[in-house]
Amino acid sequence: MSSHARRRILVAILIATPAAFLCADWKPVVAVDEKADTAARVVAIRALGRTPFADARPLLAKCLGVRQPQPVQLAALETLATFDAAGVPEAVLALWPSMTPTRRAAVLDALLARPAWRGALLDAVEKEVVRPADLDPARVQLLLKTPDEKVRARAAKLFAGTGPSKRANEIAKYRKSLDRKGDAGKGRTVFKESCAACHKFGGVGEAVGPDLAAIKDRTPVSLLVGIIDPNREVLPQYTSYLLVTDDDRILSGMIASDTADTLTIRQSDGTAETVRRSVIQSLRGTGLSAMPEGLEEKIDIQAMADLLAFLAEAR
Repeated sequence: MSSHARRRILVAILIATPAAFLCADWKPVVAVDEKADTAARVVAIRALGRTPFADARPLLAKCLGVRQPQPVQLAALETLATFDAAGVPEAVLALWPSMTPTRRAAVLDALLARPAWRGALLDAVEKEVVRPADLDPARVQLLLKTPDEKVRARAAKLFAGTGPSKRANEIAKYRKSLDRKGDAGKGRTVFKESCAACHKFGGVGEAVGPDLAAIKDRTPVSLLVGIIDPNREVLPQYTSYLLVTDDDRILSGMIASDTADTLTIRQSDGTAETVRRSVIQSLRGTGLSAMPEGLEEKIDIQAMADLLAFLAEAR
């Protein structure tokens, strides 16, 4: 009988037996064995939810590594969330910087689900382990409307805004474009040259970054600020990541695809590269927008007025 067949039989037996039957030899072999079948590992990981948290925690932490298949990571997060233990937030947040948006969303849902863990999430925001921009508006609202008055007050303070812009001087300079009459036709050309590699709008460009259809309710001032200071408001799915492979290649950009065994990085030039998880040395979110700062360096004040005119006319 092959080793694969033996694992399958063992998993089937363990599912049907009480938690007391789980042995120390089985858990590492099946749950953390990277050569084991992914489906068998997922079953084994979920079975760890029937063991003491202290025993399961180190094994589940290994299953959260960036090299692990997506189903394994998600199963580990789901299993950790089943434990009513104070150490769960610390366990899941320890790997926050290397988690993809999909994994981060699962962590946030787990922490928000239990009132006792919401404070731990706010602690992480306060310590800048988790950035305020890492939470989408819907999850921020959950914290702002929680029954716990202390949590509401802390959330209101932490998510009150990003503070003064670090690019205030650049914004002040380009405010002059708001007083000029823009040419939408010329603005379309500016958009093609400077924005179309990542944005699709008015029938122009590539739908890599945020859907600009959402700008229809934004004022010219807010559009200007968004162009010059892209890091002021960054949706989690458009955060830039740094990926380093085992041969020390560095890729920087947005995670365009997050599958069971691969990650695809969309770089600032519009090109994409798919990397197998098994060769990823490290992955870290920068907390910055995939849209680079300094876009205005290629656009003078009149060209900015033209671009804003195009955005206003096409929406």
